[in-house]
Amino acid sequence: MKKVLILAYDFPPYVSVGGLRPYSWYKYFHEFGLYPVVVTRQWGNKYGNHLDYLVPGESNDVVIEETEYGAIIKTPYKSNFSNRLLLKYGDKRFNIVRKLITAFYEFAQWIWIIGPKNELYKGAEEYLKINKVDFIIATGDPFILFRYASKLSKKFNTPWIADYRDPWTQGKHHSRNIILKQWNMFFERKTMVSVSKIITVSEFVKWQIMKLVKNDFFHVIPNGYDLSIVNSFNYSDQGNQILTIGFMGTVYNWHPMKSILKVFA
Repeated sequence: MKKVLILAYDFPPYVSVGGLRPYSWYKYFHEFGLYPVVVTRQWGNKYGNHLDYLVPGESNDVVIEETEYGAIIKTPYKSNFSNRLLLKYGDKRFNIVRKLITAFYEFAQWIWIIGPKNELYKGAEEYLKINKVDFIIATGDPFILFRYASKLSKKFNTPWIADYRDPWTQGKHHSRNIILKQWNMFFERKTMVSVSKIITVSEFVKWQIMKLVKNDFFHVIPNGYDLSIVNSFNYSDQGNQILTIGFMGTVYNWHPMKSILKVFA
């Protein structure tokens, strides 16, 4: 059975759409002769909202969990000063200080192994020192995981695969800051030189990525669904008095959102 190391920052129990894709690999790879080893951070659901992204992990040590599906390496997470300020005083105070700290890590993480996600690199590195894997997958966002995978690939002579759940520098949040956009474009080009294959979720995202990254080894693997979750609702009581519409993802400018809502007006 081939062994694959997966770098995935978002992963259950953290409630995130981005965590579902690597979780499905972890859950189903064994059916295809692959043994997944997921490297993620320690997550908790203390608040049940975005603040869970900032809360320190449960332990200062690496926690390894092995199940019938594979292994999960849960690395420590320590809140930086910006996060601690936010947790203690809320998002209305110390805005400038917090933004400066966040900006520092946003840029410096591409030069040194520092920042809120560096423990994933350290955890993966320690694992690879004593364990051989056949390839490495890094799923982004966050795209700093691509840099980690590239460095690990070179150090341990292991091919790596980039999984774009969304575009990197073509993403909506990067287009607002030209300095940040140019910075990320430089490192996207540099990082992707060493990649073996690129996978993404749709032809549209593939087209966006290929504006910057020229690679002949693209594969589109669409997002799917977990049948066990769908079946779990078969015996749930359904309300028939109020119509509820749910949407997960980013509402882009070209989405026909208003046309859909007009039908119910």
